[in-house]
Amino acid sequence: MNAVCSTTTDTDLLLYHLSVNSIADYYGVKDLAVLSASRVYCLFRNAWSADVFLDFVEKAESQSGDRSLHDGLAQLAARHAQELIRKDCFARGKVANNMAAEVLKVVIKLLDDREDEVRGLKGELRGASTVTPRRSIFGERLSFN
Repeated sequence: MNAVCSTTTDTDLLLYHLSVNSIADYYGVKDLAVLSASRVYCLFRNAWSADVFLDFVEKAESQSGDRSLHDGLAQLAARHAQELIRKDCFARGKVANNMAAEVLKVVIKLLDDREDEVRGLKGELRGASTVTPRRSIFGERLSFN
């Protein structure tokens, strides 16, 4: 392990990748912007902290114009919406206020996906519980009334 990695905090890495993203977005280096954004998402997935996230969002809103970075941050916020709502971060004038509409879209999409999944499972259950009528050896339907 090199000395830089062992002394660098996740916050330092997040800010580094934000700087790279900002420069890549400014100069139109799309692949580098995508790579830096993916590193940001990975860091948050591996070590989630609502407070660090909110600080990062504030910096990202002022430093980078990369729409895909902001959309990805909205997706992360949606996955942690309950915790962020408890912190009141979507209130008027708060840090994440600008991304609230995007977060709402992502949450609605997640709920729609879950609803579709539930419908599919209900259909599977209905199909599994359907009993085919039995017939006698003479071909007539048997009734158990």
